[in-house]
Amino acid sequence: TYGQTDDELVDAVEISHHLPDTRTQQYYEMTGKYDQFAWGWDDANLNGNSLNDYSSENPPPYLINSVPTSDNRTKYENMRVDTDARYKRARRMIFVSMANRLISAFEAFIATRMHNKHIDDQERTVLSRIRLKASLKSYSLRQDTPFVTFTYKF
Repeated sequence: TYGQTDDELVDAVEISHHLPDTRTQQYYEMTGKYDQFAWGWDDANLNGNSLNDYSSENPPPYLINSVPTSDNRTKYENMRVDTDARYKRARRMIFVSMANRLISAFEAFIATRMHNKHIDDQERTVLSRIRLKASLKSYSLRQDTPFVTFTYKF
């Protein structure tokens, strides 16, 4: 009919989604996910016929009744399923490693506390007699020489 675009001539039931103008993640997800884009795969065929076998006089059947098959589309969908599974596994491992670190920190706190309770009084007095003092001194205009003073009281 005069004045109608190709999009207006297509049955609205078949076309439920529109591809974005740029080839983003959504673009590639939609081409593999929705049957209306099945003819876009280079190896798509329906009953042994490729898209080149159809014309305006011999149009392909409606997608509602039959969807072309494509080994490339199947391979792509399998890759997406595998990627999603690996992403979920990686995400779980992040949580496991975070939990491991929290448990290790708590265990280290408990172990240190128990160890410190068992240090006898003699060891504590020895440690309390040690003093360290850090400072910067200079023999010129700049204070650029580090000094460490170690003191032990008898």
